[in-house]
Order: sequence, then C-alpha cells, then structure tokens
Amino acid sequence: MIQELSEKHQLSQGAIEVLLVALQRGNGTLAQFNHPDLGGMGQWMPGMIMIGDMNNHALKARIEAVCIALSQHLAGQPRASIKFDAVPDWWVAKFGKPAMSASQNGLRYAYFPEKNRLVIQVDNHLTEYDTTGFVITSVSAQNGILRILTKQGDRSPADFPVVAEYSVDNF
Repeated sequence: MIQELSEKHQLSQGAIEVLLVALQRGNGTLAQFNHPDLGGMGQWMPGMIMIGDMNNHALKARIEAVCIALSQHLAGQPRASIKFDAVPDWWVAKFGKPAMSASQNGLRYAYFPEKNRLVIQVDNHLTEYDTTGFVITSVSAQNGILRILTKQGDRSPADFPVVAEYSVDNF
C-alpha cells in the first residue's frame, strides 16, 4: 500500500511511512508530522491541513489525499492490528492509550477524551489537566507555547483546571 500511494501521489515511501505512523498515533483521525517531502512540519485532520510550505497547494492536496487513504485503511483494521512505535508510554498508566499524543522540543502531550484529561510534560514536570466540557481537536507547540484547539475555540493549558502535578523522577 505504501508503494502504491507513493507512486500515485508522487511522494517518497519514507514520507508515506511518516504519515502512516503519525496517523496511527492520532488513531487515524489526525496526524502531526515532520518530513522534508511533506513541506516540513505539518498537521492533518479531516478538513484541515497545515504544512511548513504553506503556499504549496498542490503538495497540500497530495498530502490530504494520502492521509484520507491511510485513515480509511486504518479504520478498516481491528484495533489490535494497528502497530504503535516501541516508544514507552510516558503518561500516567491509569489513562490507557490517548486519542492523540505528540512531542516536540522537550514538550509532550497526551489527550484522553474518555477520561477528560490532558497530560502535558515539560522537561521533568508532568501536569494533568481536567478537560471536562471541552473537545480537543488538535494540539500544537510553537516556541515552547502550546496551542490547544477545541470545538469551543483556542485554549491554553491555563484554561483547564490542574488535577495533579508530578515529577517524572517519581514514576
């Protein structure tokens, strides 16, 4: 499938693999990625695509088509057959698998909508936030500042009540 998408959309197989892994992390509904063939850093979710090469509309269309195809492919697979990286889980184990997670420049986050929790780690400090009443659709980090997009609008971590704080050393 990777080779077929690569040929059809004129993207390298490595770029397709990056999108596949990103979509696996985002449960098939969103992807955060970074690959030179994909215009650098970018995000995709149904109906929205952003890439570093923001005026390259042809590339955006090709990435969108690949993400849709991969998302549909993942949706047709049983959950157990979707493979995630061998990266160990860094969030609080009681939450299970997040709906979305990513890391960038010493900052990591994981969102658990069923538990109404957003977990953010900055360096050695982990903070658990209550997201009750909000539906988070994407999270992005730029220059160490988190931007949280919800169905209710843009938010920052300060907009959510802190439930708990941990030192990573205590895990």
